[in-house]
Amino acid sequence: MAKVEAGQIGNFNGKIGQVVLAKWRDVLVGRKVPVKSKKEGSGEQLDQRSKFALVTGFFKGLSGIINVGYQSQKTGMTPMNAAVKYHLGNAVTGVYPDYKLDYSKVLLSNANLIGEVDGGFAPKLVPITQSGVTVSWQMRGTSMNEDTSPDDLLNVLLYSVAKKRYVSFKQCAKRSELTVDLELPFFFNGDLCHGYMFFTSPNGKSVSLSEYLGQFTVLA
Repeated sequence: MAKVEAGQIGNFNGKIGQVVLAKWRDVLVGRKVPVKSKKEGSGEQLDQRSKFALVTGFFKGLSGIINVGYQSQKTGMTPMNAAVKYHLGNAVTGVYPDYKLDYSKVLLSNANLIGEVDGGFAPKLVPITQSGVTVSWQMRGTSMNEDTSPDDLLNVLLYSVAKKRYVSFKQCAKRSELTVDLELPFFFNGDLCHGYMFFTSPNGKSVSLSEYLGQFTVLA
């Protein structure tokens, strides 16, 4: 790192050739542009990169749901980083380089593995004709969480394994409705999919632990 006198180049931040100029503690300094290593990583590094790519690939584009589902994580990291960390440790199966995601262990909301509001009691997903599914659940006679309300809102995610695409339904029904019909994109027809659901409080500040609705084939 070299100190650069401001009078030499005027006010400037950025890259000049192989040198990057920036202010550090009100001092203009220059650093050599780092060179990307061409060395292949160690076996352990490749192993971790493979797992990381698998998990982040699944969650790509799901930041809106994860920001809600993992908002209560007090880990000093972002909701997405918390979600990735959890799944790296709990939902990856297989041996390098053939890692797979165990879809039954995916958690879209991880309210400290307990839940701040109730989930859906006896949740069920049933495919129906014309690219649709019915999601149903029940309400417990006695709530497990005092903040649970009949007005809690349902969130559903359906993921196509073949397409590696998902469709999400945010706040698509109230807890008290006990059922909702959802229409999938026509290009999901015939696909093997996995389903997930969780509830949020009406103000969106509390979430249930997400629940796996199982795998199903979309009917044409």
